[in-house]
Amino acid sequence: MHLVFINKKFFNPLKNLLKEGITPKKLALSLSCGITIGSFPILGSTTVICIVIAFALRLNLIAIQIGNWLAYPLQLILIVPFIILGDRLFGSPAIPNPQALSALFRSDMLEAFRMMSDAVFHAIVAWAAAAPIALLCLYLIFLPVFNHLLLGMRRRKSP
Repeated sequence: MHLVFINKKFFNPLKNLLKEGITPKKLALSLSCGITIGSFPILGSTTVICIVIAFALRLNLIAIQIGNWLAYPLQLILIVPFIILGDRLFGSPAIPNPQALSALFRSDMLEAFRMMSDAVFHAIVAWAAAAPIALLCLYLIFLPVFNHLLLGMRRRKSP
């Protein structure tokens, strides 16, 4: 059941893009950008960022959004590691556990907001440091996959 959903919502649209003439390079770059941007540590911002990047770099909007949607679970998983990595990059103390943070919000709301805004900024810097590496690795993985897929589609098409 899950494989049918994944195939219908993600793989078939990517194959259709190849059939419609998008190059494997453009498709690999679009999907890689979508996944990379989709892991940005600010919830609710990635769709707009993907749209802007797709238009600015003339990438395929469908492919970049598919990557963005695929990355959503990854985005949730990576928020805390990006905060921790960012705190280490800046040499600042990690944000406190949820109970301590809740107590801080009750006692000194401005300090709690300052601490959280620092953590968010540190997470963004950590993501920005990791994003080019992730983008390159994803592109190098997807490019041969889409080249192979296109080659297979052409072989099946020819008599």
